[in-house]
Order: sequence, then structure tokens, then C-alpha cells
Amino acid sequence: MPILVVCSHCGRSARFADNDAGLAVSCLGCRKTLRVQAPVKQPKPMPVIEEPAPWVKPVARASAGQAVAAPAPGARPHRAGSNGQAAAPAGGKVVVVKPESRPPAAPTAVAKQTGAPTTEDEGPKLARLATTGMVLIAVFAAGMIGLKVYSYLTGPAESPQAAATGPATSGPTTAPAAGSTPNAAAVAPVPVAPVPVAPAPAAVPLPLGIVGLDAIELHGTVKVDAYDSATGEYDDAKAADTALVASNGPVRLFGEGAIKGSVRPGPDAPLKLSKKTKVTGSTASIERALVAEPVDVTALAAGATRAAELPEGVMTNGNLTLAGKRTVAIPGGVYDVHDLTIDTRATLRCDGPVTLLVRGRVTVMGAIEAHQNRPKNLVIQVAGTGPVVLATRADVYADVYAPQSSLDVSGRGDFFGRLTARTVKVSGRWGFHVDQSLGK
Repeated sequence: MPILVVCSHCGRSARFADNDAGLAVSCLGCRKTLRVQAPVKQPKPMPVIEEPAPWVKPVARASAGQAVAAPAPGARPHRAGSNGQAAAPAGGKVVVVKPESRPPAAPTAVAKQTGAPTTEDEGPKLARLATTGMVLIAVFAAGMIGLKVYSYLTGPAESPQAAATGPATSGPTTAPAAGSTPNAAAVAPVPVAPVPVAPAPAAVPLPLGIVGLDAIELHGTVKVDAYDSATGEYDDAKAADTALVASNGPVRLFGEGAIKGSVRPGPDAPLKLSKKTKVTGSTASIERALVAEPVDVTALAAGATRAAELPEGVMTNGNLTLAGKRTVAIPGGVYDVHDLTIDTRATLRCDGPVTLLVRGRVTVMGAIEAHQNRPKNLVIQVAGTGPVVLATRADVYADVYAPQSSLDVSGRGDFFGRLTARTVKVSGRWGFHVDQSLGK
């Protein structure tokens, strides 16, 4: 059949033969090139064959008790019309149709045709619903049993007023009659023994010695021993072997030296000893961490000596500073300063027991002399985190307490007393002599 082609540019149409399908042609109107498309063949519809229901017989039908014409031999039967009667063909005779019983339809088929629920579909659903209900009932029963057991073990709840004032009624109670069930509220609860709680371990007081709460490093040549200033001056020949070097962290001893006493690192910290360092005491780790209390600034500042009582030129903007070749003597008392600075050629002499409350940093490169060369007469307490630097060649008698500061000792000399800081680092040539009288 001819193929109709319509130009998409000018709308002009033309017909082409079937064998022109697929060719490129020019439009007679606008001369544009077009393509002849092959016609799409539509598939033929499948024939629908209607089959009669299984219970329908290919004979003329009528109501029960009615007469119909039977078909002649060899003739095609006719179905009943809309009125339920069949037209008798030529040559047929009239017969009486007997009542016919249809086979009963299956319940499932009827339900599917009508949309009603069936036993086949509802069976599994009912079984699942029954199982779910049984599970819920079991869970609820288990919860109720658990609640009863908990109430029985813990006893009835008691209000704070009842606990404070005692029971609401007093007097003798009557026993239940024979054969009667006692009231559940009157049954005494089962006593529950209290769980013993171990007391918290007490804080370990800081020991006498060289204490670096976080770490200790000793370089150069270091000698550590102990003595008691209450019995006299230090004597190397009578030095005790009860000194202590301790930390919550690692302890590293480089260089060479002798430790007359113990070296104790933290519970899980390492200990490093050089081959040229000798330790006479224990090197085992401490059992519990050392705890350092903060400096009591309020108490110290309350009894601080006024700056006006110091010699002229000692206090500047809250700082105690000695510069140049100068020796300054201060009376005994408590001094609240920000920074403490003593230059290389300067000397600070204490004419009585002195306590220095330092809120900033400490730098001692000159000399600082304690009254009667007793460490307990020169107490330096650092309240902040400012560093403490002892870079002197003079002997120092002092009790230094700086739990939040780093302590750096360099140069050469002897230190008598006690050192406590966050970290301790020593270099040069030093002898440390722990004064055991500070703990008395």
C-alpha cells in the first residue's frame, strides 16, 4: 500500500510506493530532505474462543417441566433464547426437559468470584494472630512475676515522714484467725544485707626529698643524701642514706653520681639509671600516686608584711628585684610578691624566718641566704605556674614548694632542704642534701 510522507518543515504531503521505504527524498514544496518511513505493521488480534461452562450441555435448554423440540438426527443443536426456550428445528420432535442439578461450585472459587474472604486465606492469618496473642500474654505474665519478686525482695516502700516518725499506729497487733490468710502488707520484708563499700584510699603525703610530680631528670654529676639540721650542720661523713627521689612519672638519671637512698618512679612509669649512677636504696615503683595540695594564697597573703617595711628600692611594681652588685637584708616575715629576681652579683639576706609567696616566676642567679643556714627559715611557695630557675654557684638553704611549676637547677653548688615541683630538671654539678627536720 502507498506510504504517506508529511514534511515536518512546510507540512506538504506526498505518497510513495512500498518499495521506496528507507529512501531519502526531497520535499516538492521546500526542497528539504526527508526519509520515507516504512509503515508499522499492526499485529493481528488473537481470536477469542468462548467455551461453555462445564455444566452447560450443548442441547436446547428450557425450564424444568417445559416441552422443547429435540433436534433431528445429524442436526446441530440450538441453544435457548433469552426466554429460556429453544426453537425446534425442522424435523424435530418435542421432548420434556427434566430438572437438572448443577454441580456445586467450590467454596474457594465462589469466594474469589464474589470477593468474600475464604477459609484458605483466613487460616494462616488466624494462626499468626493466635501465636502473637500467646506471646504477648507470656511476656505480660513474666513482667508481672518479675514485679512481684522485686516487691517481695525490696519490701514495701516507706515515705520519708514514716521513716522519721516511725509507724503510724502503736500497740499490740492481733494475730490472724486460724485458717485465714495473713495480709500481704503485714508480712515483714526479707532483710537485705548492705553491700560493704571500701573506703577511698587516703592521699599519700608528700615525702621529704626531691619530688617531681610529673617527671624528674638528673644530668651531669649529682649527689643525693640526707641529714638533720636540728642536730647540727651537714657533715658529709655522717650523711644518712634515707634520701628520696620520687615522681608520679618517669625518673631518668643520666651522667654519674651517687644516691644514698631510694629512687621511685610512678606506678606505671619507667626508671632509667646510667651505668655510672649508684643507688643504695629501693628502685621499685611507688604504690600510689603522690598528691600535692595547692598553695594557700589566702592564708599567706593575709599575714603578709607590707612593702613599705622593706628597704628602699627592693620592691618595684610588686616585684622583689635585686640587680647589680648589691646585698639587701630583709627582716623576718611573709612577703607577697609577683616575681622574685636576684641577679648574678646580688645577694638577698634574710635576718629572720622568711616566707616568700611568689605569684609569678622565680629566678635566682645570685645568692639567697637563709637565717642561721636552716632550710626551715627560708620557705619559697609558688602559687602559679611560673617557672622556677636556680642558676647559681652559691649554696642554697631553702624549702621550695612549687607544685604547678617547672624547676630547672643549673650551675654548681649544694642545695640543703627540700624540692617539690611539677617537673624537676638538674644539670651541672650539684649536691642535694635532704633536711629531715622539715618533716618534724
